[in-house]
Amino acid sequence: MPAVYLAGCYIVVHGIQDWYIWNGYKYLVMRRILNKVKTIPNLTQVAKETYIQQKSIVFEMEKEYAEDKVFYDTIGLDRLLHVITIVILYGVFFL
Repeated sequence: MPAVYLAGCYIVVHGIQDWYIWNGYKYLVMRRILNKVKTIPNLTQVAKETYIQQKSIVFEMEKEYAEDKVFYDTIGLDRLLHVITIVILYGVFFL
């Protein structure tokens, strides 16, 4: 029976972790796009907004993850937190 509780708790914690980690990653990507736009000289506000929309759409459609070091850092953080969660929950339910 403790295994069922462990699995249920892990499902909930896993969902919360993934939601925050991957929304944080998307936030970092958008901040980098916005910072890049700020450095481009002589652009009107409309041109900047168009650039931001295009870059965010391209990022989502083409999944430019292979070129993104932050993506792999995020995966590493995600895996680390999952392992820590499993160890802690195991200690709570079985030790």
